[in-house]
Amino acid sequence: MEEKKDNRRVRYTKRVLRESLIELLKTKPISRITVTDICTHADLNRGTFYNYYCDAYDLLAQIEDSFYNNLLKQLERFKTDGISGTILAELLSTIEQNRDLCNVLFNINADKTFLNRLLDLMKEYAFAYWEEHNVNNLNESQMELLYSFFSNGAVGVLCRWIAGDLDVSRDYLAKTILALGIKGAEYFFNEQNQTLPVIKLKTEEE
Repeated sequence: MEEKKDNRRVRYTKRVLRESLIELLKTKPISRITVTDICTHADLNRGTFYNYYCDAYDLLAQIEDSFYNNLLKQLERFKTDGISGTILAELLSTIEQNRDLCNVLFNINADKTFLNRLLDLMKEYAFAYWEEHNVNNLNESQMELLYSFFSNGAVGVLCRWIAGDLDVSRDYLAKTILALGIKGAEYFFNEQNQTLPVIKLKTEEE
């Protein structure tokens, strides 16, 4: 019983420290946040902090790794199930549930390490799909151009949605991002009425 209490206490302490850092990151960059700032906000002492983390950067890295691995599990489904509005909507649901964290990680003033890490991962899936359906034998430079345009547009829309500037559902946003991505790809892949295979956008009801 005592062990369970200890485990609950550890989970609570880590959660409070993580939430405190995220809250502080809303107003200043990680380079200006100290362990004392985090502990004061969390109402915990520095000794407790150092039981789990080396410094503020270590805490942020562990937050990012945990969230990244969560997203990775969902993105892996693209390999087996293909690209669909349903999977993309589930991905957006995870992002929506972590809105405060995503607002910090995707913010224009934030360190771009996490976002670039996520975009590099998405690039792997995009290139694999495009190469499989490449009727025009696009070269790597053309695919780089296509991905750069698509990813920056998608991130821009996503950031506005996370911030609450776009009043649309995650299902609608998922379908829109996917449809625009397909139409953008068709510009490159379309040749003598040959287009990418039609991808059915599933709904949650299906």
